[in-house]
Formats: sequence, structure tokens, C-alpha cells
Amino acid sequence: MTDGYLVDQSGKIVTRVHGWAGGQAPSGQSFVADPTMGLEVGAQAPTAFAASISSTDAMMSRAAEDLITALVTKGTLAWGDLPSVVKQHVNARRALRGESALS
Repeated sequence: MTDGYLVDQSGKIVTRVHGWAGGQAPSGQSFVADPTMGLEVGAQAPTAFAASISSTDAMMSRAAEDLITALVTKGTLAWGDLPSVVKQHVNARRALRGESALS
């Protein structure tokens, strides 16, 4: 099942849908998947391409975090060379998972 929106023929969001199981949308509407569900009713719905890219953001974020961690741990990348906002985000995510902070 997928989260997303029902949109009208002009591409405007009619309603949010949680757990779309497929099937036929109401007449004059279509379903657009968007797992982030960050838009409001009445907004222009994301294109299928934008929704597809958005659905991979979490995976890409974790991959980048794992890459940074591996490079810092092996000494290939100096922790101090990273922007402070990157260090804050990496350590905040590590803390949520109960992992020790990098330094």
C-alpha cells in the first residue's frame, strides 16, 4: 500500500490518501504516489518523476551518512573538514539510533 494524493484533471490535489491499495480512482481523478505527503489539498500535485525521486530521499540520505561514517572512521576524511551542519545532522541521526557520536 502506498501514500499519496488523489488529483483532478488539472493536477490539483483533491485529497490525501493513506494506504492506497490500487484500483480505480473516482471519475476525473487519478492517484499520485508521494510517501512524504508534504503537500496540502489544493496544491499542485508532484509529477510522477518528482514523486519517484522523493521516495528515494531517505535511502540516499542513509547511504550518504554511511559513506561519511566509513570515510571518517578509516581516516580518509577528516571530521573537522566537514561543514558543522553536516556534522550536526550525522550525529543527531546516530543519536536517534543509539549510536555514539562521531568526532
